[in-house]
Amino acid sequence: MNTVHVGLIGMGYWGAKLARCLDQLGALWGVAEADAARRVEAQRAYPAAASYRGLAEACADPDVDAVVLATPVPTHAWLAAAALGAGKHVLVEKPLATTVTEAEQLVALAAERGLVLMVGHTYEHHPAFQKLLAMADGGALGHLQYATATWEHLGIVQRDLGVLWSIGPHPVSVLCTLFGTPKTVAAQGQGYLTPGVEDVVFLTLAFPGGCIAQVRVSWLAPRKVRQLTLVGSGGMAIFDDLAEDQLRSYDLAAPDKGLATPRLMRMGIPTVHTKEPLLVELERFLGAVRGRTTTLSDGESGLRVVRVLE
Repeated sequence: MNTVHVGLIGMGYWGAKLARCLDQLGALWGVAEADAARRVEAQRAYPAAASYRGLAEACADPDVDAVVLATPVPTHAWLAAAALGAGKHVLVEKPLATTVTEAEQLVALAAERGLVLMVGHTYEHHPAFQKLLAMADGGALGHLQYATATWEHLGIVQRDLGVLWSIGPHPVSVLCTLFGTPKTVAAQGQGYLTPGVEDVVFLTLAFPGGCIAQVRVSWLAPRKVRQLTLVGSGGMAIFDDLAEDQLRSYDLAAPDKGLATPRLMRMGIPTVHTKEPLLVELERFLGAVRGRTTTLSDGESGLRVVRVLE
């Protein structure tokens, strides 16, 4: 299978970005959208792509090899199950599901059918994060000790889904990639705009070996931040998705000089390829479908994140 035909399900805010990237990769075979106005917009933007009213029509098309789900979070589990049941490879936007039970069922179903299941943990595919990963345990940073992550902005507020489930999968996924599965999880959150729906959450994760991480997620903040700070025995690094220099590295003063103080390493700013993370993610998905192999942010990664969130 050289060319993978993808049916995109959902043409909202994020679906439009996925459509652009899939079209750029020559993989956008069709678009399913229940809303008539959005369906017309999709046909206008991508006239060569087939138009479907929903997942069932896309799955009924024998030319569709895989589907990408960009639908509301509560629909992820049952739509992904339906697509896998129809024999289609699936990439589902984060989170994979809203319960561990649903996520486990999806992972089992994909394995049973021999299909690729991938989750849209975009930051796992970010070139700067991949560079940071190479600098982690055993690399320039030495033994990892702790991390802080902040994902916040003033914007897209959801009324039926808290910020932890909306934004939280991103920092949680990269932290689990770095540290593994946490042994304890604690969280506090508060809803200020909609009672019962958290706008801000503070999350603390403790990992085996003494590593700890603290996460702050919010959509009620004065500026947009996508930042991860990582501290190791040999150095420190800051990944900042919105900065011109997305990755900076620091070392520690020698112990015989007294209190350790940070200073910019001579290597300073590692060279990072700036390819769009979403494009990299979709390339990996298409490659996995061609080879029916596992890839970054696979179903197991999605399940691990849902365990933390639940």
